[in-house]
Amino acid sequence: MIPDLDLSVRWQLATEPPYDMGQLVQILMAIEKVGNLAAAAKICRLSYRHAWGMIRDGEKHLKTTLVQTVRGQGSVLTELAQQIVVLYRRHEQLLHPHVQGVAQQLNAQLQELYAQQRHILRLHASHGFAVEGLMRWQSDHPSGFRMALQYRTGGEALALLQKKECDVAGFQLPTGKYQDAMLRLYQDYLQSEPLLFVLLACRRVGLFVQPHNPLQIQGMADLVRPEVRVVNRQPGSGTRYLMRWLLEDAGVDADLVLNYGATEFTHMAVAAHVASGMADVGFGIETAARRCGLEFISLEQERYFFAFYQDMVNSAIIQSFLSVLRSPDYKHYMQQLAGYESEHMGTIYTLEQLLQQDLSVSL
Repeated sequence: MIPDLDLSVRWQLATEPPYDMGQLVQILMAIEKVGNLAAAAKICRLSYRHAWGMIRDGEKHLKTTLVQTVRGQGSVLTELAQQIVVLYRRHEQLLHPHVQGVAQQLNAQLQELYAQQRHILRLHASHGFAVEGLMRWQSDHPSGFRMALQYRTGGEALALLQKKECDVAGFQLPTGKYQDAMLRLYQDYLQSEPLLFVLLACRRVGLFVQPHNPLQIQGMADLVRPEVRVVNRQPGSGTRYLMRWLLEDAGVDADLVLNYGATEFTHMAVAAHVASGMADVGFGIETAARRCGLEFISLEQERYFFAFYQDMVNSAIIQSFLSVLRSPDYKHYMQQLAGYESEHMGTIYTLEQLLQQDLSVSL
């Protein structure tokens, strides 16, 4: 297993030579927190002299004052410095999921090359925190079973499984009335060759709104109100399809909502967009809302499955994958996820059994 690439976003002024603002913003955030340059320097593990020099250098590049010393109050950020800190935090929330996604794609491609020498399970899956937990398990067990994850929409993952370009495909199915509609989207991929499906979890899906729900959003019908700004998922994602069906059932022209506003590629990016104040409402799984301090309005449940070819069920790589899903460490992780229920996790179904089972639970 080769080490993963670690990508990050750098704030840099386009000067000659370029000026890196990263450490400057860190010392500004520390001053905002403690109100004292000496204490802020200690937090950033810098000498007082070095920290003061960084501030002066930043002021020189930005051509403005960033920190003022007020008698009896210590060090205080100017209004511009405060806004720089706000922008840095906001864009860090928004960009982190995208950078993580790019890193995962690059790492998956590198692991594909490495897999030519040592077989690694190729996992293509719709985004979810339970899937994210598999990568955490892998980090905690560096000498154990290896997986190369690449996030896709559920349909894309199943299409790549059909082409034998991945070993396992992760996708979601709504429970109840919307299950058949989603299956019609997947049917070409599910019926080509015999597949087996292992249940990962049931999870709650609904609306993300600001704390205390200031716009008093109650359901999908509120999303067409002119003052409500909506952030959407990308076209082709299972979450977007479910959002469309819920809007239509609420008597709303779904295109008036889905074809406007920002678009994000993961549940966490949607939640971060709302938490930053750039949107009033998003749609996704509960865990993302809770992690960003948002309120959550539950509307539906989904089941999340992993699909693989039936003739692979006894292979060493699939058996290792199933062992991870059923391991105590992974079960413990799943029990901590808000909005997830893992009671039947690791159970294997044929397509016929999957369609007959009612696995919705009281979450």
